[in-house]
Formats: sequence, C-alpha cells, structure tokens
Amino acid sequence: MLGILALSSLAGFSAAADARFDFRRDAKQMVLVAAESVEGLRAKVSLWEKASDGWHRHSENIPAVVGRHGLGLGKGLHEPDFLGLRLPPKKEGDLKAPAGVFLFGDIYGYAPKPSKILKLNYVQVFDSFEGVDDPTSKFYNRIVDTRAIRPAERDWKSHEVMRRKDDLYKWLAVIRHNETNAPGDGSLIFMHVWKGPDQGTAGCTAMEESNLLKVLRWLDPAKHPILVQIPASAINDWWRSWIRTPN
Repeated sequence: MLGILALSSLAGFSAAADARFDFRRDAKQMVLVAAESVEGLRAKVSLWEKASDGWHRHSENIPAVVGRHGLGLGKGLHEPDFLGLRLPPKKEGDLKAPAGVFLFGDIYGYAPKPSKILKLNYVQVFDSFEGVDDPTSKFYNRIVDTRAIRPAERDWKSHEVMRRKDDLYKWLAVIRHNETNAPGDGSLIFMHVWKGPDQGTAGCTAMEESNLLKVLRWLDPAKHPILVQIPASAINDWWRSWIRTPN
C-alpha cells in the first residue's frame, strides 16, 4: 500500500526528533536567499559551507525569485523576533515567501531517481500526487498520493497538481515551513524551477532549472543543510547575529 508523503520528511534526519539539534552549531551547509527587498520578487541565492575555520562561499550569486508579494515571516527554526524583522506572518494565499531559517525536506521530480546525483531522499512524482493547500483538511500542508487514500477520506477542496504541464515542478525541494501544519499559516513551500526572472511565485523560491539542479546536487543531509531567506538589507545583521564575518 502506498503511504502518504508528508512535507515534514527529511532523509536521515529530523530536528523534531532530535532536540539537541542547533542550526547555529550543527548546520554545515547553508543556502542563503537574499531578496532584493521585503516586497520585491527578485533575489540572489548563494551557497555556503562550514569548515573548521568558519563559513566559506561555495558559489557565485544565482538569480532567483521569491513570492510575488515579497516576504512574510515564516515558521521554521528561527526565533519569533528573527533579526528584528517586522514582517507580517506568512499566511495561506498571501503570495509571500517565508523569511527565516528552515530545513530541507525531500526532493520531488518527474524522472526516475537519477543515480548518484542527489543525496537527499528523492520521490518520483506521478499524476496521482496532489499538494493539499486547504487549511480545513487533515492533510493540509502535505503532498499525498491519492491512490493511497480512500475517496471518503479526501476531505480537501483545493490542491496543487504536483505533476504540472508547465514543468515548474519538474524538480523541487521541499522547504520545511509550518511543520505543525497549523491551519492557514502557509503550505507547500518549495524551491523549484522558475517561469522567468521577472515572474514571482505564489510563495516559493524559484530559479532557472540548471541552477536549481546545481543546488539540489550540492545538498547533503549529513551536513544538515538549511535555507536562510531574508531581505538583502538584513544580510549584515544575519552574519553578526550568528557567526563571524564570512570568508
């Protein structure tokens, strides 16, 4: 029997199951997304890796986009007063990407698992997969395979098609936002393929396919990768609040 595919999964590691996890101490990879402004849709992505002597940049800036209405404060590993950002909380349907610090979940894609390319757990998407964005549903904020759910249990009134005709979800990584699945606090947050550099998302972070694949191939669950998503104006505050000046 096929099981429900939940957004909270992360291959080989669960912060919820390990109270000792501290992203400031334990994360060894960071995807830093610097949005051009609180309300802007353009962003730059950079990859960072932690060595014994501190953090080092692993990539040049990668062009990306975030929510069409910019950023809202998300629900992740960060504190409620994260960097003193006075952002409205991320809500369902606000077209804002979540600001904060988040773990990565599984990678989803249309193809059979690419051998020796991806380190995070990979799930092949079929036409039966739906992402539930209905806050009243018991499956809210989850990707489900409808073949595994009896018709009488399909209580959602809205969902995202996960095998899209426009291929925006040809490859995606789940961002572990709102892991308690609190109704209305935002759902189905991904890093996926973009429509273009001037087209924001409904709340995800997106980039050109070849760049996305570079990021996905780099992510290593053994290094507990995190996504840090903030306005560019808060970059210096981020480094000061957490670690010394990066190398």
